Amino acid sequence: MKKKIIRTRKRGNKWYYAFDAGKANGRRKMVEKGGFATEEEAMQAGMDAYVSWKHGDIGIVSERTTTEDFLCTWLENVIKPNSTLNTYLSYKGAINGICKAMGGIELQALRPRNIDEWMHGMAADGKSRATISHSRKVLSSAMKYAVYPGELIQSNPCTAVRIPRGAPKHVTKRTVISREQINAMLAKFPPGHKYRIPILLAYHTGMRVGEVLGLEWGDISLDASSITVRQQIQVDASKGNALYFAHPKTESSVRALYFDDLLLEELRRWKSEQSAKRIEMGAAYQNVYEGDGRLALTLPQSEPAPKGTILKRLVCTDRYGMPVRYASFEHALRCFGVNSHSLRHTHTTELAEGGASPIDIASRLGHSDANMVNSVYAHDTEKMKRETVRIMEKICSRKG
Repeated sequence: MKKKIIRTRKRGNKWYYAFDAGKANGRRKMVEKGGFATEEEAMQAGMDAYVSWKHGDIGIVSERTTTEDFLCTWLENVIKPNSTLNTYLSYKGAINGICKAMGGIELQALRPRNIDEWMHGMAADGKSRATISHSRKVLSSAMKYAVYPGELIQSNPCTAVRIPRGAPKHVTKRTVISREQINAMLAKFPPGHKYRIPILLAYHTGMRVGEVLGLEWGDISLDASSITVRQQIQVDASKGNALYFAHPKTESSVRALYFDDLLLEELRRWKSEQSAKRIEMGAAYQNVYEGDGRLALTLPQSEPAPKGTILKRLVCTDRYGMPVRYASFEHALRCFGVNSHSLRHTHTTELAEGGASPIDIASRLGHSDANMVNSVYAHDTEKMKRETVRIMEKICSRKG
């Protein structure tokens, strides 16, 4: 595993970055700075400081280069060595989109109007404000590097360009799933079906689909009815949609939560069935391993574990032991007019309707801020409106 060059940590409410700047007078020198609101800001500032210290030789030998050549070189030589796999793939996806639109433009000829046209084109294609903002941030970071220490351009062309006002705030439609829809799903996917447990986990816990699919039996205590969320499964499109294990979305996403007796009964039954299938199929049953780069590998039980791999006893598998894949799971849900976000949204809304504390809901979902729950997930349902009237009536009757 590669050593992480830029390290971040939190003190109080602020984030800090640090990196090793070699030795001075025989002593190891560390560069450290804090005061950042988020870990992402601290990491970006740390990368900027690090490349400034290194004076930025990333392999661009010509002063005249295309935007695509520069971005790809910057990605591989600056971002990749200093970032997690998730961050690297996120930047890579953004850069692929940027290069399709502006990659052929000479770096020195890239102008704010080119960037403005590109962002308006993304908005017209239905890309969300968050997606456009992320892509702009990636491009701006690269252009900042091109100014210094790259010294390839005089100024950052992204500086004054703003995201189009017409960009939609949300693309993914979140709907509250009715009890009838849940029952219909469970009827179509009876006990033993590969989609039943992912649906129940998402609905009963509010976990993100990547967290659900990355859950191992070692993360579940059936005695305590608790789950520890410590990893997720993601897809690497650059490697033929290969699966890989990753840290949860944010630091607050690493969490412990409790679940109800209905889910407990289903999990106990599925664990027993899964174990029986492993014995019944014998050598043909598939084992899942974590290999180099945290990639997921599947091999029959008859084959020895590859050297250096870690056996993963995943909860969400098919009857052959193969991991449930995100794309196929989403396709199954679309048959009912919903998606995995809908399951998480329904869980949150029903908790809010039942009077659960926003702070507890946020903790359960893996959010550090309860405002996120109020602004994104839990909307004002008819039940909530009627409950508000009932509360007001009680207040007025006491005053009378």
